[in-house]
Amino acid sequence: MQSIRSRWGLSEMQPKTSPSAINSKRTPSPNMRRSSSVSSASSDSRLSKVSDRKPSPKPQYPSQEKQKTVRVSEMQQQWGQLQEDLKSAMEELAELKKSNEESKQSKATIKLLESEAKNAKESEAKMFESLLFQTKQLEQTKILLEESKLEIRNLPEKRESLPSTPSEEGVKKLRIELKLAVEAEEKSKKAMDDFAAALKEVSSELSVTKTELANAKLKLQVALEDYHKIALAYEGSAAAWKEKEDSFINYVAISEEEMNKKDQEQRMAKEEASKLKDIIKQAVDEAAAVKESLEIARYENYELNEQLLKKESAFQLIMQDYERIKASEAAALDSVREMKILLADVESFRQLKLTTDDHNKTKSVKKPSSDRWMNLNPLVLNGHRHPVGELDIVPCPVSDVRSLRIPPSLFGFDHLEGVMFNVADDENMEKKVKKTALRRIGDALKSRRSFLKS
Repeated sequence: MQSIRSRWGLSEMQPKTSPSAINSKRTPSPNMRRSSSVSSASSDSRLSKVSDRKPSPKPQYPSQEKQKTVRVSEMQQQWGQLQEDLKSAMEELAELKKSNEESKQSKATIKLLESEAKNAKESEAKMFESLLFQTKQLEQTKILLEESKLEIRNLPEKRESLPSTPSEEGVKKLRIELKLAVEAEEKSKKAMDDFAAALKEVSSELSVTKTELANAKLKLQVALEDYHKIALAYEGSAAAWKEKEDSFINYVAISEEEMNKKDQEQRMAKEEASKLKDIIKQAVDEAAAVKESLEIARYENYELNEQLLKKESAFQLIMQDYERIKASEAAALDSVREMKILLADVESFRQLKLTTDDHNKTKSVKKPSSDRWMNLNPLVLNGHRHPVGELDIVPCPVSDVRSLRIPPSLFGFDHLEGVMFNVADDENMEKKVKKTALRRIGDALKSRRSFLKS
């Protein structure tokens, strides 16, 4: 009994998966719990009254046992029918799987049927387990009932075998045996009640599975009709597809020939393209070389332009120097003329000096009066030299002329020598300046001619 109770407890603790499983795994009813509590409470009162009343033999339950055996046989028959129906359904499903591989609608229906078949299998397995469990419980309850019956039958014999004045130990033993017999009877009652409830659940599950099988059969019929329709459509479409396939094969052969021709043309085009690429590369290289030469020519042209600008600026400077040299030359010529006039004046003064030396070689000369000296024009007036002939000489006697003395600072030879040397230096400088100017002009003309030639 403990093993049966442990199995029953495990079946109660398993998770609920389907409504059929829920019914099979349902806990005992509250009536059973109440009967167990009432039986436990009444057992003590019965034990107290055992000594006063005689043990009567327990009534047997042949009708209940027969009903249970009939139900078990019916359950087995239903189980066999379910198995046959499931086999037929599985065969039909296999046929549907083979026939409806190419149709999408039938696949959906097959999936639904497979799920229903799986659920039916699960419910069938659970039903089978519950049947096995209930058969085991029935066997155990039968054994317990037989044991309790034997004990009850043996009780009067034991009582008769006891002496008329039983001792307290014998009474205690009898009470214990009665208690055990009552507990065994209560356990058998509980087992019978549990078995009845399980049978009810199994019958309800069988009805549910029958309805599910009927629905599955209807769905299978609908699916078979759909399959026949799809098969007819498939045959028509297969013929059309064969024609299309033949035309497609011919088209593929033609297209392969065209592709081969196009491949050859592409190869030729690739070769021409490679040749054109080589030509383009050469042209690009030549263009790069031309660009480099153009850049070099531009740079050289830029440098030549800069050199031209420099030469023009130098030429302008040379021309300016030339104009300055011309102006300085004119000024030098004027100064030379003036120096020639001065030299002539100096020579005339030398002659006068010689004449004065001849006359008495006078050493002292009277200073001229301020009025007489102011009447004389100086040789140099406002930076201009005048000849001696331009002087206004006042007639006077020879004595006065002898007494007249010219200052050495004006007509001294030292002063004349310095002037002569300055004139020679100016002439040399003028020659040098002329030479340098002519050289620069010649160089500029040569560079311009060479640039024009290049």
